[in-house]
Amino acid sequence: MSRKQTLRAELDELHAGLVQPASGQAHISKDDIPDWVKDLNKTGLELQAKFAEVAEDAEDIVSAHPLVAVATAFLLGVVVGRMMGRSR
Repeated sequence: MSRKQTLRAELDELHAGLVQPASGQAHISKDDIPDWVKDLNKTGLELQAKFAEVAEDAEDIVSAHPLVAVATAFLLGVVVGRMMGRSR
């Protein structure tokens, strides 16, 4: 058996082990999940949507004013660089 076939067989075994649930591990239904976990998941999804909206808005602003965006990023980099340099 060639090295490639050996590696392929080993990967197939590992994949089969990942697909099958571990023995002794109980399946958790949606009804068993505590309410605080559901609320946390809902809040996370809402936060993800807000971040996507903010990123979209920022993309629109940069597209509308590319030179201003580059100049602002440069000046912000200079300010942060000076602040970091003086902290020593």
